[in-house]
Amino acid sequence: MGYLQNKFKDYFSSLSSDTVLEKKQELENTRNLIYTACSRARKNLWILYLDDITDIKKEIESLFGTIKTFVPELN
Repeated sequence: MGYLQNKFKDYFSSLSSDTVLEKKQELENTRNLIYTACSRARKNLWILYLDDITDIKKEIESLFGTIKTFVPELN
């Protein structure tokens, strides 16, 4: 199950680099998963990514636009 931990990070990283052929099928599967999840939104799409995106921020913004940081309300 360790390979799933970096599934999305590997995908976003691949957007700015040459894709290794061995990973092409896995990256395509991840792309399809993202497309399916995002295409279900009717009016607004909010994606909560609970990991450090420093290394892949540029690639994420190229797909989704401006990133807004989530700040939970404290009561």
